[in-house]
Amino acid sequence: MSSTKTVRPLILIALAALLLLGVCGVLFQFTELDAPVTSALRGIVPQGAKDVLRPLRAPQVLTFGPAFNARDVAPTAPITITFLTPMTPNDAAIKISPPLRGTWNWSGNSATFTPAESWPLSTTVTVTVTRDARSWLQRRAEKEFTWSFTTLAPPMVVSTEPRQGARFAYLRDRLVITFNREMDQASVEQRLKVRPEIANMKLLWQGKQLIIGGNLRPSETYEIFLPSGAKDAQYGLTMPNDFSWSFTTTQQYPYLAIINIGRYGVTAAEKPTTLKLQSVNVSRVDVALYKFDTETYIKTLGFSYEGWRNFKPKGDPIKTWNITPPAKIDQYVTQDLQLDALPAGIYFLTAKSPEGVNDTQVLVATKTALTLKRTTDQVLVWATNIADGSPVNKLLLTFYNAKGETVGTGATGTDGLFEGTIKETKGALHVIGIRENDIAAVSDEWYSGIEPWRFEGVQYQWEPI
Repeated sequence: MSSTKTVRPLILIALAALLLLGVCGVLFQFTELDAPVTSALRGIVPQGAKDVLRPLRAPQVLTFGPAFNARDVAPTAPITITFLTPMTPNDAAIKISPPLRGTWNWSGNSATFTPAESWPLSTTVTVTVTRDARSWLQRRAEKEFTWSFTTLAPPMVVSTEPRQGARFAYLRDRLVITFNREMDQASVEQRLKVRPEIANMKLLWQGKQLIIGGNLRPSETYEIFLPSGAKDAQYGLTMPNDFSWSFTTTQQYPYLAIINIGRYGVTAAEKPTTLKLQSVNVSRVDVALYKFDTETYIKTLGFSYEGWRNFKPKGDPIKTWNITPPAKIDQYVTQDLQLDALPAGIYFLTAKSPEGVNDTQVLVATKTALTLKRTTDQVLVWATNIADGSPVNKLLLTFYNAKGETVGTGATGTDGLFEGTIKETKGALHVIGIRENDIAAVSDEWYSGIEPWRFEGVQYQWEPI
């Protein structure tokens, strides 16, 4: 009797243990129960133990291909995935969008998809490893994993010299067509048509570029046409669209300039301004106006020619518009460049053309005119209102050297004058003046066109004493 009483609790304990084991097994297979434990033990478990326990863990994606956000993926490129653990083959656990016919090959902890057809061109493909992916122990993936890549674009023309949209081309410039990848040269040359014919025309290939040489006639409109069907060299893919390009030759190189003295200009704030544009052999002028902060303005003051050439303002322009010069080949044309009334501030004006010639101008829209005199360590600044010439009181002044470093500060008095000392500065000196709702600027480098040597009877010296 007593033995029976002893056996029954043991049976109940055994059944409870089996039930607990079953619950743990379900949790082990279908949840991430071990994830926090694994994370906590990561720094203290020896590497050898980790290697032994790794096959028991839930599946994770370790590596994959093509790479995340890869571009120009080949038309027949496979998809490869490497998992943390050996896997149970399950094609349905991996989704490809857009879908493509092909076969999955599973081997140990890797899976490879081989396309049965080419990927659609210029398409973003998304691959998703769902939680239905299971390890060899039937454990579900810890979490869904997704990445994308973009397939190869068809062969196409990406740029030309002169540029697409340029109406004029300098007679002695070379003609260049640039493709997005190397082309089957014969398939291009057989289709290429040039009207009228270029005397002594020669074709030269340099990688992705086709250079067209020969004797162009002045004031002649040429059309270059490449019908669809030209193939690339690597994949044999064909151009889906025709390419057409036309321009008129000129004897003078295109030119575009904002007519002003120097790169910096001052204009009255809150009043419309008219600048002048001069151009030759330019088909269109694309104008953009940007707002500058003081830090950017000071930075530009130290730019070299190359620095200006490569400078791109941050942010979007506050206004863009176009100007169309009269179509006069090889003749200089001067036009008005109208600016709306601008609030006080510093602005950056760009003028660009399809022909590739550009110009820029920094504009200080201000209510205050500044006059600067200096030596190496002394300065005199006079501030007056542009509207009526009256002196400006309490204009806060900051002085900068050519490196953009502050070398002094001050403020004007009731007579609009500030006379004081600065750190010894032998190079350029730039001044920023601030008052409520206004900013002013002046520099000792703003002397183009008014240098002392231009005037008779005026004595001068190049360097301050």
